Amino acid sequence: MSAYAQLAVLSHDKRQPMARDRFLLLCGAAACRAGWPEVAEQCRLLHNAHQPHHRLVSSASFSDALRDAEFEQIITRWSRWCSFERAEHLLQRLGQQLMPSQPETSLGDWVLQRLGTLTKASTHPPVSDA
Repeated sequence: MSAYAQLAVLSHDKRQPMARDRFLLLCGAAACRAGWPEVAEQCRLLHNAHQPHHRLVSSASFSDALRDAEFEQIITRWSRWCSFERAEHLLQRLGQQLMPSQPETSLGDWVLQRLGTLTKASTHPPVSDA
């Protein structure tokens, strides 16, 4: 969950919206499986803000979406695209931490903080030619 959240933020910062949205889906699915529904919901909201016609939009929650066979196939496809091991390797290559450095913060809260940077900067200013 944390690896995918970090990759979503990094993809957003690098102006790679398709990768960001895929990592949000993977993060949300991992959060559901790990028992962090508030993280999954944040991923759903962020994803839906950028993909208003995606099938996740019609679901009441991420866990409801995972009950849909077609949506589960989407998650399976993106999991093959970037397994947890590959996500971990990408973060290491980029010099990023996999886990929070503050032990007093729960993993879910730390991931929510990371995802919060996407809500504060949901769009980038235009790129300057200067």
